[in-house]
Amino acid sequence: MKEIVSVRNVAKSYGDTEIIKDATFSIDEGIIYTLLGKNGSGKTTLLKMIAGLSKKSSGEIQFMGQTIEEAFPTLLGQLGFSIEEPKYYEHLTGQENLLLHLTYMGNRKSEEEVNQVLDQVGLFSKKDTCLKEYSLGMKQRLAIARTIIHNPKLVILDEPFNGLDPKGIDDIGHLIRQLAQKERMSFIISSHLLHQTLEISDKVLILNAGTIVVDETLMQLTMDYGEQLREKLIYLMEDVK
Repeated sequence: MKEIVSVRNVAKSYGDTEIIKDATFSIDEGIIYTLLGKNGSGKTTLLKMIAGLSKKSSGEIQFMGQTIEEAFPTLLGQLGFSIEEPKYYEHLTGQENLLLHLTYMGNRKSEEEVNQVLDQVGLFSKKDTCLKEYSLGMKQRLAIARTIIHNPKLVILDEPFNGLDPKGIDDIGHLIRQLAQKERMSFIISSHLLHQTLEISDKVLILNAGTIVVDETLMQLTMDYGEQLREKLIYLMEDVK
């Protein structure tokens, strides 16, 4: 299986406070990873380092065979991410926001191709509506569209289901699974919606106080814990054993 990201002995500190401690794992092609951990465990910090948005204190991160420092900005077009609250141009339409994003990325797509992605995330009927009229759920769908529109190899999503109704969660979950299977996109998803995220996951990473305490396939975890899986994962987020 092709390795897209390699994280080796990565640490991140702010002053004397160690946020990420000796993190080591890899992300393979076409696999969906769930990153779990309670608030303050270091999830967003780890995602930002993988995305090249935050510098590590030590260790090495490789993206598609190059160190993260070598990879960017050259390989930026192979990465899609939505970390924390995305920013938009409220006076522009959904379609115009995506076209402008592609321009910033140095990527050319036709309006028809942009509309296809808007349709994938359930926004085709709102493509000509200004962002100031979008609901929170609609903006979240647009954030997903922005991460996938350039067909990246890796997509990083921080709380992608926020603001979505139950149908929206199902729709986006189905789309993520479809892109992983058919387009071989890799995903790493951080979410507090444990049940919904596990439904589409292949592998689970758990961060506890900056330390990776679980790095295992969902299949193996299900075999190990059965009906107690959810309770066990919550326990592992709370207590390092």
